[in-house]
Amino acid sequence: MVGGTVIENILSTCQESGRHRRRLLCVDRRNSDECAVFADAEDAADVAPGDRIWWQGRSIYWTRDGVFTERAIRKVGFSFDPRNTD
Repeated sequence: MVGGTVIENILSTCQESGRHRRRLLCVDRRNSDECAVFADAEDAADVAPGDRIWWQGRSIYWTRDGVFTERAIRKVGFSFDPRNTD
């Protein structure tokens, strides 16, 4: 999974660096799989539930719900299954 519809945008702090980041949780509408990815805290501040994101390399591409405008957001780390947090 490399993207989907955003269902949650949570500000968090990286334990290793102490820097703020945003955890964007999204769902794939086809099969209800969930995936999360960390983004730059400032770049992703306006991402809201219902918006769509996808990622590749060091960027997350964001489209506002109902309006097709793709904006790049800096990705921080790898995507992950939010159910496996250990």
